[in-house]
Amino acid sequence: MTLEHWKEEILNSFTWINDRRISNGPCEGKNDYVKKILSNANGMSNFQRVRNRILYSQNKYETYTMNEHTDRIKRMGNPREAYKK
Repeated sequence: MTLEHWKEEILNSFTWINDRRISNGPCEGKNDYVKKILSNANGMSNFQRVRNRILYSQNKYETYTMNEHTDRIKRMGNPREAYKK
């Protein structure tokens, strides 16, 4: 039953294009990388900043200018006080 239902998808997994098999490995790698960035962020306090970090890390060969964005992404707040033991 399962084999009959998924027959076309199973046969498509053996398709070759330009001497390479089609695989979802590259997509899974990118998803895993994004999950690592999000786990290192320890929760998103600033969505725009995390989004920019993900896009920048995934598009290494793109060029950027300093005047591209005028919005301030970094959250401004009170500076931390000295640590007291």
